[in-house]
Amino acid sequence: KLLRPGGFLLLNTSSASEGTRRRDLNVLALPASDLAEELGNILVASMIAVGAFLEKTGLAALDSAVRALAEVLPARRQQIIRVNEAALRKGAEFVRHNPQAWQPNAPEVSVS
Repeated sequence: KLLRPGGFLLLNTSSASEGTRRRDLNVLALPASDLAEELGNILVASMIAVGAFLEKTGLAALDSAVRALAEVLPARRQQIIRVNEAALRKGAEFVRHNPQAWQPNAPEVSVS
């Protein structure tokens, strides 16, 4: 109910396999938690989703997002840059290799 018609829904099919009943949303469906487990860190599921979103929308270049990690993470968190980079890239790769993940049920979404 919180998304406007024509909105963009990132759906983690690892935990929401039933999908959505709404037909007025653009849906990007991927098993983010399962992919994170493949990387050995369930905590990066959201970064996998971000990588998939960036790949699909082109809102920002993936390499720009990777470079930004070093800038936004505090010094005590720098050790997680590598796993976050791997997660971003895994999400983007998933979208490239699984075009059926994009379910444009509404007019093409504009992210500008």
